[in-house]
Amino acid sequence: MQDQQCPYCKNDEVNRIPLELWMNFLPGCKRYVCSNCKSEFAVILGDIVISLAEGYSELTNINLGREVKVI
Repeated sequence: MQDQQCPYCKNDEVNRIPLELWMNFLPGCKRYVCSNCKSEFAVILGDIVISLAEGYSELTNINLGREVKVI
């Protein structure tokens, strides 16, 4: 059982999925997908949640092919 909750629908059923290459450089990064709403999000350092969507990265200001917003 995961101790993480979806930040969108508050569902407790989320699954870990493999990290993208750039995520390996973030300390303690874990990537999840919600089984209910299919949203992808990552958790950094245990408590910083970022949503993952296609597009431009606002967090790093670099086009990584993913949009990263701090929730």
